[in-house]
Amino acid sequence: MQKFKDKEGLLRFVINLIIGTICFVILFYLLSSLLSVIFPFYSQQRMQAQGTIDDIYEKTSLLATEANKEILLYAPQGWHLMGFSKEKRGENKIALPPACNEQNCLCICQWGLTTKDCMKNAACKAFEKPFFKEGKDIDMRIAKTVIKVTGKSEFFDVEEIKG
Repeated sequence: MQKFKDKEGLLRFVINLIIGTICFVILFYLLSSLLSVIFPFYSQQRMQAQGTIDDIYEKTSLLATEANKEILLYAPQGWHLMGFSKEKRGENKIALPPACNEQNCLCICQWGLTTKDCMKNAACKAFEKPFFKEGKDIDMRIAKTVIKVTGKSEFFDVEEIKG
């Protein structure tokens, strides 16, 4: 540790320490921004989407026929919850994603200007039964919304509850 003989030396040291800390914070922010551009696959919103899909899977995997479960959808806001069925019963705007491997699948994707934008940044998971809303594959925008999922013999019926 340096001993300071006068107040001017101590003041200079403190100012340099503050400037160094500010530069370090700015450098850290720039580096993290650069890494998020280089590796968008692991973005925070994508991890939120995967967490939401996993939460839906856990809450519906043991859901009995005619039983229902309410699930809060809140993250990532502005993304879309989309269901894909093997039978292609719905009229989704995009084709079955490759990650679904021709299985019933639920995805959360970032909707862009084109359909390819949705599949570039999506979290998907295969399910035994498809998810339908009003008889079609589910397609809904995520906001602070509660959905009620009811187990049916051949599919999950999804109802949006305004909350």
